[in-house]
Amino acid sequence: MIIARALEGRQGIRQSRQRNLDLTPEQQRQVGAILADSQRDALRREMMPRALALLDRTHTRISAVLTPEQRERFERLRERRASRWRRVLTGG
Repeated sequence: MIIARALEGRQGIRQSRQRNLDLTPEQQRQVGAILADSQRDALRREMMPRALALLDRTHTRISAVLTPEQRERFERLRERRASRWRRVLTGG
């Protein structure tokens, strides 16, 4: 829903700027890039919680079929992967 509105809004802004702002081709490119970034950010905000919930459910199901030793190794692997992702996402 949010994405559809963002796409509609982006299309409306594009038409409006072409019609009313008399932007140069370079300005049109720059504004288009700004709008694309905003759209990606909106998609990320909407999808990230769903993806994380799905990942948690998947890990829970996998963990349920593992032996205690395997489960322990699986959890260590998950922690290492999560740590790497935190560094990537935070730039640290």
